[in-house]
Amino acid sequence: MKKTNNPSRMLKGKKAIEAYIGWIFLIGFSIVVSTFMYSWINSQVQNSVQGIEQRADTSECDSVGLTLNAICQDTQTLNMNITNIKLLTISGMNFRFFDLYDNQDSRSINITISPVDTKKINIIKQGTLKQVEIIPIIKQNNKIITCRKSMITSENINIC
Repeated sequence: MKKTNNPSRMLKGKKAIEAYIGWIFLIGFSIVVSTFMYSWINSQVQNSVQGIEQRADTSECDSVGLTLNAICQDTQTLNMNITNIKLLTISGMNFRFFDLYDNQDSRSINITISPVDTKKINIIKQGTLKQVEIIPIIKQNNKIITCRKSMITSENINIC
């Protein structure tokens, strides 16, 4: 028997191989995209968990307390004397400012206030403030903890 080279049969064979190669590329691309998405979502979840841990009120916050001894404002700064009245060292503070029109602004500072220590703090601001919320931040066991339940609020802030 004689073999004949049928061009249409050879063409169908090449098309079949191209289809398999196309499926392999498609599955490979899907695996690469899935791996990328998994690692991205995993990092987002870890960041969210860390943020929740920082905002959580834990038992350590019972040993955190502030007293606002003096507060006044001028056109550009808010001037305060803050005392740490409890047992843990404060490592930072979050400030929320509310102006006369109820617009909100936030600032964070890194400051160390030891127990029974008083610090004079000057923070740059905009506009005339009617209310300030001060939230202490502590570091315990290599975690940063925001103690919302130890927050202090000052209203009707006088001009210096």
